[in-house]
Amino acid sequence: MLVLLVSVACAPYSWFTDESVVLPAVLAGVYRAENAGCSLLPFGIVAGVALIEITMKVPISSLFYLWTPLAWLTWYLYATWVAGRAPAEVRTEPIDLNP
Repeated sequence: MLVLLVSVACAPYSWFTDESVVLPAVLAGVYRAENAGCSLLPFGIVAGVALIEITMKVPISSLFYLWTPLAWLTWYLYATWVAGRAPAEVRTEPIDLNP
């Protein structure tokens, strides 16, 4: 997933519509952050601003879309970092030491 995001962020010929290929990585980040019990506010902010750009009919060839690949990469790194720092679930059933 990380290679996918980095490749889109570094592609010199990429358009905003080409970012549909990063959807699995973005959703994996949402899944990991949600399972860790973390806030999805950063995802909402990035998605909301990108959606506002689309609804305001900013031309697709505009430079205003250059920030989105970096934003998705940052979101994925945040989500995986936070999910990795989340405490593991506590086991409630006793462990049977005698097989």
